[in-house]
Amino acid sequence: MTGITDRTLARVERVFDTLAIAAMFVAMIVVSLDVFCRYILNAPQPWVRDLLVLYLLPALFFMGLPGSYRRGAHVSVDILANHVSPPWRLALSLVARGIAIAVFTLIAWYGGFRFLEAWAKGEIQPGILFNYPIWPSTLLVPAGCGLAALRALERLVAEVAAMLGGSQAIESAVRDHAPGEEVV
Repeated sequence: MTGITDRTLARVERVFDTLAIAAMFVAMIVVSLDVFCRYILNAPQPWVRDLLVLYLLPALFFMGLPGSYRRGAHVSVDILANHVSPPWRLALSLVARGIAIAVFTLIAWYGGFRFLEAWAKGEIQPGILFNYPIWPSTLLVPAGCGLAALRALERLVAEVAAMLGGSQAIESAVRDHAPGEEVV
């Protein structure tokens, strides 16, 4: 079951990664346009800040979060884990996964309520040129954190299976999570 779940999550994470890349590309174009307009034409674009802060930067962060977690590209403190045996390293990983699941789920849960509230009330952010709806950016929080929580749960299940599978499975599970290696 973990293999099917892993592949399904990986497909969704690739879509999220693509959206994060698109957000970064659009942000780069928009900021370049604003710099050109501001310093060459002496005509700054007031909508650029709102677009960046409300939509593009949250999309970049929350859409990129699950894929970063899958690849192990997130910040982690591994000073202790690098100096213990593979079974202990796996046990530490299980604790870290449990904490990650709790934190991601909590953020997704409350972010989901915030999204529903913003959507139901039709909340807007007044801008100089436009009124920006808030709900699209609030939707990014539960989507990104929810998918990251599912990925952490999938890895936790795989690691528990490795723990029950004996020493060869533990070596494999620990090796799969070496810093810089992609977990697919």
